[in-house]
Amino acid sequence: MLNTKMMSQELVKRLKQLMNTELPKPKKKRKPLAEAEGLAKELPDFMQGHKELLGVHIGGCIVSGEWDDKTMGSAHAHCNGYGKGYICCKSMKQFEKDTTMKHELAHILTGKGHVLGWAKCYVDLLNGDHKWLTVPWLKNKYGFKTRKKKTD
Repeated sequence: MLNTKMMSQELVKRLKQLMNTELPKPKKKRKPLAEAEGLAKELPDFMQGHKELLGVHIGGCIVSGEWDDKTMGSAHAHCNGYGKGYICCKSMKQFEKDTTMKHELAHILTGKGHVLGWAKCYVDLLNGDHKWLTVPWLKNKYGFKTRKKKTD
């Protein structure tokens, strides 16, 4: 008969050892690249330095491989699941639009959809480039709710 308590203690001990083991660091830090039909292009400066962003896929969806105009619009971000950290663009034209890329980058950085936290991040990324694009304007457009202040 097996002693399950002893086995589980050994397993826990081994797991702790594995968790404390440091993985070797990559020799060269690579910048995320935009991928388009085998063409690699460096990302714009405002997209550099974000560890959450793994890259941009142009000409289709990195997950499905295809582009559905009805559900995907001109670009989208993968905030979870397979493809997490990637922005997908319908075309190079969309990739070259800073407002579109900042919109999608805000999704990647916050890991959220069209909510207040995303809107604040998006407006910060715009860095005053579009004065009309504000958190209240985005709230009106996307209809996200803010928390009501508690009244005693």
